[in-house]
Amino acid sequence: LGTATTEDHLSRLFRLVSRVVFCFDGDRAGRQAASRALETALPQMIDGREARFLFLSDGDDPDSLVRREGSEAFQDRVTCAMPLSEFLFEQAAQGRDLNTVEGRERFATQVLEALNKVPEGMLKSLLLESLAKRSGLAQSQLQALLDRRTADAAAKALPQWGPVEEPAAEMVPEQALPRSAARGRRQGARLQTLSTVSRIVQLLLHEPRLVASLPESLDWLPENSEEAPLCRALIELLRAGRYRSPQVVLAHFQGSHEGQVLAELAQRELLIPKGAREAELSGLVEHLVEKQRKRSPQEEYDALLALERSGQKLDKAQRQRLASLMMELIQRI
Repeated sequence: LGTATTEDHLSRLFRLVSRVVFCFDGDRAGRQAASRALETALPQMIDGREARFLFLSDGDDPDSLVRREGSEAFQDRVTCAMPLSEFLFEQAAQGRDLNTVEGRERFATQVLEALNKVPEGMLKSLLLESLAKRSGLAQSQLQALLDRRTADAAAKALPQWGPVEEPAAEMVPEQALPRSAARGRRQGARLQTLSTVSRIVQLLLHEPRLVASLPESLDWLPENSEEAPLCRALIELLRAGRYRSPQVVLAHFQGSHEGQVLAELAQRELLIPKGAREAELSGLVEHLVEKQRKRSPQEEYDALLALERSGQKLDKAQRQRLASLMMELIQRI
Protein backbone atom coordinates (compact mmCIF):
# COMPACT_ATOMS: atom_id res chain seq x y z
CA LEU A 1 0.00 0.00 0.00
CA GLY A 2 1.18 3.51 -0.72
CA THR A 3 0.80 7.10 0.35
CA ALA A 4 -2.64 7.56 -1.27
CA THR A 5 -4.31 4.96 0.97
CA THR A 6 -7.60 6.24 2.39
CA GLU A 7 -9.94 4.98 5.12
CA ASP A 8 -12.27 3.73 2.40
CA HIS A 9 -9.44 1.69 0.83
CA LEU A 10 -8.57 0.15 4.19
CA SER A 11 -12.20 -0.56 5.04
CA ARG A 12 -12.57 -2.48 1.78
CA LEU A 13 -9.31 -4.36 2.34
CA PHE A 14 -10.23 -5.38 5.87
CA ARG A 15 -13.47 -6.88 4.58
CA LEU A 16 -11.32 -9.28 2.56
CA VAL A 17 -8.34 -9.91 4.86
CA SER A 18 -7.53 -9.45 8.55
CA ARG A 19 -3.88 -8.42 8.07
CA VAL A 20 -2.55 -5.48 6.03
CA VAL A 21 1.14 -4.62 5.62
CA PHE A 22 2.18 -1.10 4.59
CA CYS A 23 5.45 -0.92 2.63
CA PHE A 24 7.40 2.34 2.44
CA ASP A 25 10.85 3.67 1.62
CA GLY A 26 13.04 4.00 4.67
CA ASP A 27 13.92 7.66 4.01
CA ARG A 28 12.35 10.70 5.64
CA ALA A 29 9.60 10.99 3.00
CA GLY A 30 8.72 7.33 3.49
CA ARG A 31 8.50 7.76 7.26
CA GLN A 32 6.23 10.77 6.85
CA ALA A 33 4.01 8.78 4.50
CA ALA A 34 3.93 5.95 7.07
CA SER A 35 2.82 8.41 9.74
CA ARG A 36 -0.11 9.45 7.56
CA ALA A 37 -0.97 5.81 6.94
CA LEU A 38 -0.91 5.18 10.70
CA GLU A 39 -3.45 7.96 11.22
CA THR A 40 -5.64 6.43 8.51
CA ALA A 41 -5.40 2.92 9.98
CA LEU A 42 -6.19 3.72 13.62
CA PRO A 43 -10.01 4.07 13.26
CA GLN A 44 -10.11 0.74 11.40
CA MET A 45 -8.35 -1.31 14.08
CA ILE A 46 -11.17 -3.33 15.59
CA ASP A 47 -10.27 -6.57 17.38
CA GLY A 48 -9.10 -9.27 14.99
CA ARG A 49 -7.45 -6.88 12.54
CA GLU A 50 -3.71 -6.35 12.22
CA ALA A 51 -1.60 -3.69 10.51
CA ARG A 52 2.19 -3.73 10.11
CA PHE A 53 4.78 -1.37 8.63
CA LEU A 54 7.69 -2.46 6.43
CA PHE A 55 10.47 -0.03 5.55
CA LEU A 56 12.80 -0.71 2.60
CA SER A 57 16.40 0.39 2.16
CA ASP A 58 17.15 3.49 0.07
CA GLY A 59 16.86 2.77 -3.64
CA ASP A 60 14.86 -0.43 -3.13
CA ASP A 61 11.27 -1.16 -4.05
CA PRO A 62 9.36 -4.44 -3.63
CA ASP A 63 10.00 -5.45 -7.24
CA SER A 64 13.79 -4.91 -7.14
CA LEU A 65 14.01 -6.56 -3.73
CA VAL A 66 12.18 -9.68 -4.90
CA ARG A 67 14.41 -9.87 -8.00
CA ARG A 68 17.57 -9.59 -5.90
CA GLU A 69 16.66 -11.67 -2.81
CA GLY A 70 13.82 -13.86 -4.03
CA SER A 71 10.17 -14.00 -3.03
CA GLU A 72 10.76 -16.09 0.10
CA ALA A 73 13.24 -13.56 1.50
CA PHE A 74 10.78 -10.74 0.84
CA GLN A 75 8.02 -12.75 2.50
CA ASP A 76 10.26 -13.08 5.55
CA ARG A 77 10.58 -9.29 5.61
CA VAL A 78 6.81 -8.95 5.44
CA THR A 79 6.38 -11.45 8.28
CA CYS A 80 8.83 -9.51 10.46
CA ALA A 81 7.36 -6.08 9.63
CA MET A 82 6.88 -3.67 12.54
CA PRO A 83 3.49 -4.02 14.30
CA LEU A 84 1.25 -0.97 14.39
CA SER A 85 1.67 -0.74 18.18
CA GLU A 86 5.47 -0.50 17.98
CA PHE A 87 5.36 2.05 15.17
CA LEU A 88 2.86 4.13 17.14
CA PHE A 89 5.11 4.24 20.22
CA GLU A 90 8.21 4.83 18.10
CA GLN A 91 6.57 7.82 16.40
CA ALA A 92 5.44 9.31 19.70
CA ALA A 93 8.90 8.90 21.27
CA GLN A 94 10.76 10.41 18.33
CA GLY A 95 12.72 13.51 19.35
CA ARG A 96 11.68 13.27 23.01
CA ASP A 97 13.74 12.44 26.07
CA LEU A 98 11.66 9.88 27.96
CA ASN A 99 13.97 10.23 30.96
CA THR A 100 12.40 13.63 31.69
CA VAL A 101 8.91 14.39 33.00
CA GLU A 102 8.26 16.76 30.11
CA GLY A 103 9.33 14.17 27.53
CA ARG A 104 7.08 11.50 29.00
CA GLU A 105 4.19 13.98 29.19
CA ARG A 106 4.43 14.81 25.47
CA PHE A 107 4.90 11.12 24.64
CA ALA A 108 1.81 10.09 26.60
CA THR A 109 -0.25 12.96 25.16
CA GLN A 110 0.52 12.00 21.57
CA VAL A 111 -0.28 8.32 22.17
CA LEU A 112 -3.57 9.23 23.90
CA GLU A 113 -4.55 11.35 20.90
CA ALA A 114 -3.96 8.31 18.71
CA LEU A 115 -5.84 5.94 21.06
CA ASN A 116 -8.83 8.26 20.94
CA LYS A 117 -9.22 7.19 17.30
CA VAL A 118 -8.99 3.44 18.00
CA PRO A 119 -12.33 1.59 18.37
CA GLU A 120 -13.15 0.12 21.78
CA GLY A 121 -11.82 -3.40 22.22
CA MET A 122 -8.96 -5.57 23.39
CA LEU A 123 -6.35 -3.83 21.21
CA LYS A 124 -7.15 -0.44 22.70
CA SER A 125 -6.95 -1.83 26.24
CA LEU A 126 -3.57 -3.46 25.58
CA LEU A 127 -2.20 -0.28 24.00
CA LEU A 128 -3.30 1.68 27.07
CA GLU A 129 -1.64 -0.88 29.35
CA SER A 130 1.58 -0.65 27.35
CA LEU A 131 1.46 3.15 27.48
CA ALA A 132 1.17 3.00 31.28
CA LYS A 133 4.34 0.87 31.48
CA ARG A 134 6.31 3.07 29.08
CA SER A 135 5.25 6.41 30.57
CA GLY A 136 5.27 5.46 34.24
CA LEU A 137 1.71 6.71 34.69
CA ALA A 138 -1.04 4.66 36.32
CA GLN A 139 -3.36 2.98 33.82
CA SER A 140 -6.39 4.33 35.70
CA GLN A 141 -5.10 7.89 35.24
CA LEU A 142 -4.57 7.34 31.54
CA GLN A 143 -8.03 5.80 31.20
CA ALA A 144 -9.59 8.82 32.89
CA LEU A 145 -7.73 11.18 30.55
CA LEU A 146 -8.76 9.11 27.54
CA ASP A 147 -12.42 9.05 28.65
CA ARG A 148 -12.35 12.82 28.99
CA ARG A 149 -10.93 13.22 25.48
CA THR A 150 -13.57 10.86 24.09
CA ALA A 151 -16.36 12.80 25.81
CA ASP A 152 -15.01 16.12 24.51
CA ALA A 153 -14.77 14.75 20.97
CA ALA A 154 -18.33 13.39 21.16
CA ALA A 155 -19.64 16.73 22.42
CA LYS A 156 -17.99 18.57 19.52
CA ALA A 157 -19.45 16.08 17.04
CA LEU A 158 -23.04 16.66 18.16
CA PRO A 159 -25.02 18.86 15.78
CA GLN A 160 -26.15 22.21 17.11
CA TRP A 161 -29.94 22.16 16.82
CA GLY A 162 -31.61 25.52 16.88
CA PRO A 163 -35.12 26.74 16.18
CA VAL A 164 -35.68 27.73 12.58
CA GLU A 165 -38.42 30.26 12.14
CA GLU A 166 -39.83 31.01 8.72
CA PRO A 167 -42.45 33.67 8.00
CA ALA A 168 -45.82 32.19 7.18
CA ALA A 169 -45.94 34.21 3.96
CA GLU A 170 -42.96 32.33 2.60
CA MET A 171 -44.48 28.89 3.08
CA VAL A 172 -45.12 27.22 -0.29
CA PRO A 173 -47.26 24.09 -0.81
CA GLU A 174 -45.14 21.10 -1.75
CA GLN A 175 -47.19 20.63 -4.94
CA ALA A 176 -45.94 24.02 -6.16
CA LEU A 177 -42.27 23.21 -5.58
CA PRO A 178 -39.92 21.76 -8.18
CA ARG A 179 -39.28 18.04 -7.66
CA SER A 180 -35.79 18.58 -6.28
CA ALA A 181 -36.98 21.18 -3.79
CA ALA A 182 -39.91 19.02 -2.68
CA ARG A 183 -37.58 16.08 -2.19
CA GLY A 184 -35.22 18.29 -0.17
CA ARG A 185 -38.10 19.40 2.07
CA ARG A 186 -39.12 15.79 2.71
CA GLN A 187 -35.50 14.81 3.48
CA GLY A 188 -35.22 17.74 5.88
CA ALA A 189 -38.38 16.61 7.66
CA ARG A 190 -36.94 13.10 8.05
CA LEU A 191 -33.84 14.57 9.68
CA GLN A 192 -36.01 16.15 12.34
CA THR A 193 -38.30 13.18 13.07
CA LEU A 194 -37.10 9.59 13.26
CA SER A 195 -39.34 6.65 12.46
CA THR A 196 -39.86 3.93 15.06
CA VAL A 197 -37.39 1.62 13.31
CA SER A 198 -34.80 4.40 13.04
CA ARG A 199 -35.15 5.08 16.75
CA ILE A 200 -34.47 1.39 17.43
CA VAL A 201 -31.37 1.56 15.20
CA GLN A 202 -30.17 4.67 17.02
CA LEU A 203 -30.61 3.03 20.43
CA LEU A 204 -28.72 -0.09 19.34
CA LEU A 205 -25.96 2.03 17.83
CA HIS A 206 -25.45 3.96 21.07
CA GLU A 207 -25.99 0.90 23.31
CA PRO A 208 -24.98 -2.28 21.39
CA ARG A 209 -25.48 -4.40 24.54
CA LEU A 210 -29.25 -3.80 24.31
CA VAL A 211 -29.45 -6.29 21.43
CA ALA A 212 -29.66 -9.02 24.10
CA SER A 213 -33.06 -7.68 25.22
CA LEU A 214 -34.68 -8.04 21.77
CA PRO A 215 -36.99 -10.96 20.91
CA GLU A 216 -35.24 -13.84 19.14
CA SER A 217 -37.53 -13.53 16.12
CA LEU A 218 -37.49 -10.34 14.06
CA ASP A 219 -41.06 -10.71 12.80
CA TRP A 220 -41.90 -7.39 14.44
CA LEU A 221 -39.86 -5.51 11.81
CA PRO A 222 -42.28 -4.03 9.26
CA GLU A 223 -41.61 -5.38 5.74
CA ASN A 224 -42.47 -2.07 4.05
CA SER A 225 -40.08 0.03 6.15
CA GLU A 226 -37.07 1.55 4.35
CA GLU A 227 -35.01 1.23 7.53
CA ALA A 228 -35.91 -2.43 8.23
CA PRO A 229 -33.04 -3.99 6.20
CA LEU A 230 -30.48 -1.85 8.02
CA CYS A 231 -32.05 -2.62 11.39
CA ARG A 232 -32.01 -6.34 10.62
CA ALA A 233 -28.37 -6.22 9.46
CA LEU A 234 -27.33 -4.29 12.57
CA ILE A 235 -29.08 -6.74 14.91
CA GLU A 236 -27.49 -9.74 13.18
CA LEU A 237 -24.08 -8.06 13.39
CA LEU A 238 -24.42 -7.29 17.10
CA ARG A 239 -25.65 -10.80 17.85
CA ALA A 240 -22.57 -12.20 16.11
CA GLY A 241 -20.47 -10.59 18.86
CA ARG A 242 -17.29 -8.48 19.11
CA TYR A 243 -19.12 -5.25 18.30
CA ARG A 244 -19.33 -3.53 21.66
CA SER A 245 -19.10 0.16 20.76
CA PRO A 246 -20.55 2.61 18.22
CA GLN A 247 -17.07 3.22 16.77
CA VAL A 248 -16.62 -0.45 15.91
CA VAL A 249 -20.07 -0.65 14.31
CA LEU A 250 -19.43 2.48 12.23
CA ALA A 251 -16.06 1.10 11.13
CA HIS A 252 -17.76 -2.09 9.91
CA PHE A 253 -20.26 -0.21 7.73
CA GLN A 254 -17.85 2.54 6.62
CA GLY A 255 -17.90 3.33 2.92
CA SER A 256 -21.47 2.09 2.38
CA HIS A 257 -24.85 3.80 2.25
CA GLU A 258 -25.75 2.08 5.51
CA GLY A 259 -22.61 3.54 7.07
CA GLN A 260 -23.68 7.04 6.06
CA VAL A 261 -27.13 6.54 7.61
CA LEU A 262 -25.58 5.19 10.83
CA ALA A 263 -23.09 8.09 10.99
CA GLU A 264 -25.98 10.58 10.79
CA LEU A 265 -27.82 8.73 13.56
CA ALA A 266 -24.66 8.65 15.69
CA GLN A 267 -24.36 12.43 15.45
CA ARG A 268 -27.89 12.98 16.69
CA GLU A 269 -28.07 13.50 20.44
CA LEU A 270 -29.75 10.65 22.31
CA LEU A 271 -31.77 12.42 24.99
CA ILE A 272 -32.99 9.23 26.70
CA PRO A 273 -31.20 8.65 30.06
CA LYS A 274 -28.89 5.64 30.04
CA GLY A 275 -30.96 3.80 32.67
CA ALA A 276 -34.17 4.16 30.65
CA ARG A 277 -32.87 3.05 27.26
CA GLU A 278 -33.67 -0.65 27.62
CA ALA A 279 -37.28 0.14 28.61
CA GLU A 280 -37.51 2.57 25.68
CA LEU A 281 -36.29 -0.11 23.26
CA SER A 282 -38.79 -2.65 24.62
CA GLY A 283 -41.59 -0.11 24.27
CA LEU A 284 -40.71 0.61 20.64
CA VAL A 285 -40.63 -3.11 19.77
CA GLU A 286 -43.95 -3.69 21.55
CA HIS A 287 -45.45 -0.82 19.56
CA LEU A 288 -44.36 -2.47 16.29
CA VAL A 289 -45.64 -5.87 17.45
CA GLU A 290 -49.04 -4.36 18.26
CA LYS A 291 -49.08 -2.54 14.94
CA GLN A 292 -48.38 -5.80 13.12
CA ARG A 293 -51.15 -7.56 15.06
CA LYS A 294 -53.74 -4.95 14.13
CA ARG A 295 -52.84 -4.98 10.46
CA SER A 296 -55.49 -6.52 8.21
CA PRO A 297 -54.65 -9.46 5.91
CA GLN A 298 -55.04 -7.17 2.90
CA GLU A 299 -52.57 -4.65 4.31
CA GLU A 300 -50.08 -7.40 5.14
CA TYR A 301 -50.46 -8.89 1.66
CA ASP A 302 -49.98 -5.49 0.00
CA ALA A 303 -46.87 -4.82 2.10
CA LEU A 304 -45.25 -8.14 1.19
CA LEU A 305 -46.19 -7.74 -2.46
CA ALA A 306 -44.73 -4.21 -2.56
CA LEU A 307 -41.56 -5.52 -0.95
CA GLU A 308 -41.22 -8.22 -3.62
CA ARG A 309 -41.92 -5.80 -6.46
CA SER A 310 -39.29 -3.41 -5.14
CA GLY A 311 -36.67 -6.03 -5.98
CA GLN A 312 -36.03 -7.30 -2.47
CA LYS A 313 -35.90 -11.10 -2.26
CA LEU A 314 -38.40 -12.57 0.20
CA ASP A 315 -37.18 -15.27 2.55
CA LYS A 316 -38.93 -18.66 2.88
CA ALA A 317 -41.19 -17.57 5.76
CA GLN A 318 -42.26 -14.42 3.90
CA ARG A 319 -43.05 -16.37 0.71
CA GLN A 320 -45.12 -18.88 2.66
CA ARG A 321 -46.94 -16.06 4.41
CA LEU A 322 -47.62 -14.34 1.08
CA ALA A 323 -49.10 -17.54 -0.37
CA SER A 324 -51.21 -18.09 2.78
CA LEU A 325 -52.57 -14.53 2.66
CA MET A 326 -53.39 -14.88 -1.03
CA MET A 327 -55.47 -18.00 -0.34
CA GLU A 328 -57.20 -16.29 2.60
CA LEU A 329 -58.13 -13.25 0.47
CA ILE A 330 -59.38 -15.43 -2.43
CA GLN A 331 -61.67 -17.35 -0.06
CA ARG A 332 -63.19 -14.05 1.10
CA ILE A 333 -64.24 -13.08 -2.42
